[in-house]
Amino acid sequence: NDDHFLISGEKLMVNFAGIPLYFYVQLTPIFLKKVITCWVMAYPIRIKLILGFNVPESLARIYNTLIKPFISTKLQNRVHLFTTENDKMLYDYIPKALFPEELGGCNGSRSKLAAEFKTKVESCRHWFLEDYKYVTNESLRLTKPQMHNEEFGVEGTFRKLNID
Repeated sequence: NDDHFLISGEKLMVNFAGIPLYFYVQLTPIFLKKVITCWVMAYPIRIKLILGFNVPESLARIYNTLIKPFISTKLQNRVHLFTTENDKMLYDYIPKALFPEELGGCNGSRSKLAAEFKTKVESCRHWFLEDYKYVTNESLRLTKPQMHNEEFGVEGTFRKLNID
């Protein structure tokens, strides 16, 4: 509902506390490539910042050594992971006053914020139900639509070689 949000961009914060180990095992390089492609190419809102806090030390190490070198400099400057040892640096990006009370801020409790957001979404129920009816008519498209496997498939060209 805020036009400034669409212009300024989104700051996404992810709390990694309590995430089980089996979740991290599912984060394969191919899956991460798909996620990054969706964020960069398909996400309709500008991502200004992604902050992960309470990140396990091993995940921070994997990100810094294996993933960070392969993403663009622009995205590197927008994604920051903070372990429990350096989580106070998070306040350099987001003021502490904006955090919920459970995380040391003074912006209300999580349950109160969740209830307010639920009320706001429910007040737009009619719009969500109406919006669900609108779809694209692919027969009017001038170019062939890109299929999922074409967008996220294996990159490169494959030619048949005839060897005598």
